Amino acid sequence: LLEKRDAKGIWGGLFSFPQFDSLVALKHAISAQNLQISQQLIAFTHIFSHFQLQIYPILVEMECDLVQESAGNYLESVSSTSVSWYDLHRPSEVGLPTPIKRILDELAYQEGAA
Repeated sequence: LLEKRDAKGIWGGLFSFPQFDSLVALKHAISAQNLQISQQLIAFTHIFSHFQLQIYPILVEMECDLVQESAGNYLESVSSTSVSWYDLHRPSEVGLPTPIKRILDELAYQEGAA
């Protein structure tokens, strides 16, 4: 699931993964949808001209029949134009920041879709 970021700020207008301020906040959000963390991917640093962003990607997998139910619950709270399901096998043409593209490319490679 990708969310379109506000026009102002870091990665303005681009799509990125849902972002949480802490692991506790993430765990609270996914437990509300009856999901679980399946894997913590390798953390990395993305360097901007004026600061460094520490990225700790967490993979949450869903059973296919739960995707629509959870998506429906989640999408009720956001504009449908501000979120997009990303298919690793048929990548959509949305604007992605370099670190997000890097994560998606790695997931596609792991699945053999690249």
